[in-house]
Amino acid sequence: MTRKETAAEPGEIAARHCERCGRPLSRYNPDLHCGSCASVTVTAGTPCPVIDLGTRVAELRRGRSLTQESLAERAGLCVSTIAKTERGAMTPRIGTLCLIAGALGVGMADLFSDVSPATEVSECTGKDI
Repeated sequence: MTRKETAAEPGEIAARHCERCGRPLSRYNPDLHCGSCASVTVTAGTPCPVIDLGTRVAELRRGRSLTQESLAERAGLCVSTIAKTERGAMTPRIGTLCLIAGALGVGMADLFSDVSPATEVSECTGKDI
């Protein structure tokens, strides 16, 4: 058993975890990495940049003293979409991310960065791409 597997009861399949970030893998995932880590192209020896989009959205929202309800209203989305995004239960579509970024007053790139948002933001149409 490798260090990324969890002991299982006799007859059960051992839980596997991503080799880069340690997130649990689905038993149906034959790969060694989760979807987030597998989609990132990394050169040898470079640590895998794992982006926690939900945490970033929550940080930006709280930094503007917004509730999930007020952000959802500004973005024209359901509160459940904001809540699920923040806790990582769903990955929103590009158009939805554009609406969230616009409602937060930041650019799309700022959702994926730990640095403070740019001062100028271009207008987003919010149409699904």
